[in-house]
Amino acid sequence: MTAEELDMDFEHVRHLYRALRQVGLVTKYEGSTIKASERKLKPKDETHRKHTYYITTDRGEAVLRQLED
Repeated sequence: MTAEELDMDFEHVRHLYRALRQVGLVTKYEGSTIKASERKLKPKDETHRKHTYYITTDRGEAVLRQLED
């Protein structure tokens, strides 16, 4: 999610993503393109990276599942 979508200050969102990375809940996406199955925000088949993208780790997915219960 972007700072604009969250209606939050850009620097604050960067800080939050940094904190999530430090505790192992997300990691930076290292590929050069993002396929539709790996991205949920835009309906294109493939997106060339212009921004920093993050994906949830297995640990992050487990935390999300716990929160949903």
